[in-house]
Amino acid sequence: MQGKKLSYFFQELRTLIAAVQLDPLLEKVRVTIFKEEVRTGVVRTEVFRVHPSTFEEAVDMALNTKFNVGAACFRIHGRVQRSFDGVEHMEFSPAEEEEVELQDVEH
Repeated sequence: MQGKKLSYFFQELRTLIAAVQLDPLLEKVRVTIFKEEVRTGVVRTEVFRVHPSTFEEAVDMALNTKFNVGAACFRIHGRVQRSFDGVEHMEFSPAEEEEVELQDVEH
């Protein structure tokens, strides 16, 4: 599966399974082939950890894992940068603003 998209790989396996209707593969064999061919680190780890019993369960698990990893990466790295000048603008609550104004008056 190296160099192929995960969804392309799933579809390719589904096509192969449909093509061998006269001599269908045992479900365990399908899952084993799938597990051996998945190269994506987190997806592979999850498939081996959970031991899916059917090919479709393995595919669903792999797709969900890939989605969850992508969503987690977006939450970590996907925040919008508010300021491009490197200065972080601070927001004050009304009470803090009053305190700052009072300090300015006293000085």
